Amino acid sequence: MITYTETLLHKDIIDKNGKFSIKLDLEEVLLVRFKVDFFQATMYIEPDKTYELIFDTLDITNFNESTNPFLA
Repeated sequence: MITYTETLLHKDIIDKNGKFSIKLDLEEVLLVRFKVDFFQATMYIEPDKTYELIFDTLDITNFNESTNPFLA
């Protein structure tokens, strides 16, 4: 059933190398959203599968008024 209700499944701290690990015991395909700083990724995950996510880094010192996504 699709409810459009978000439920927190896991919260973790990213280590000094920029890595984190999550293990979920799923019985069915699940739509998940990963949120890291200002980035997010939405994807379907399947039971017994392994995924690697790579988030781009954000250097806020390079933003100016015309490129700053927070001044839209």
